[in-house]
Amino acid sequence: MLPQDTKLILWTGTRQSGKTTAVSRLIDRVGAEGFRVAGLLSPAQYTDSTLIGFDVRDIKTGKHTPLARRGPQTPRHTSAFTFIKRGLELGHLTLNSPDTHSAQLMIIDEFGPLEIENHGWRKSVDKLITSAEGLLLLVVREKLLVKVSELYAQYPCSVLPASQPEAVDSVIKLLKKQFPPNQQPPSESTTTD
Repeated sequence: MLPQDTKLILWTGTRQSGKTTAVSRLIDRVGAEGFRVAGLLSPAQYTDSTLIGFDVRDIKTGKHTPLARRGPQTPRHTSAFTFIKRGLELGHLTLNSPDTHSAQLMIIDEFGPLEIENHGWRKSVDKLITSAEGLLLLVVREKLLVKVSELYAQYPCSVLPASQPEAVDSVIKLLKKQFPPNQQPPSESTTTD
């Protein structure tokens, strides 16, 4: 059973286990239930079954651009990526937008080593968790779960394995508890292209 006063949801799984795909399904369900959802997705990009990097996509508007790419000389077995300025800019604009701050579910895919070291989306996430009213969902690799939990230990938190089908239902239940239907403004359509 999940704490009723949850403010933070850690959506977790192993590296390249389908966390982003699962959170995309969650976005569709949350939108169908009439809740406002916003934030970032970072879908992996592949060439010939080889991971070449990640894009960043604004959940609300559908705008997307490359976020990080592995260089042509980077060995396949390493995870060294070069971050692309326009991808970082889109991410920061999205996370600091009124649409994201007013959403009932704010998603950041993904919260990783950069954020733990106070880089990447960290400042925007800190601002959202302290000032926004909605639930904040961070997509987090399993091996970073303890560090992220400790980082935000002062906030009521629920951990949901992305691979479990009931995880989506758990988020919907938390949203319905926090935003009862009679207290919700009319929903807006959410673009997920």
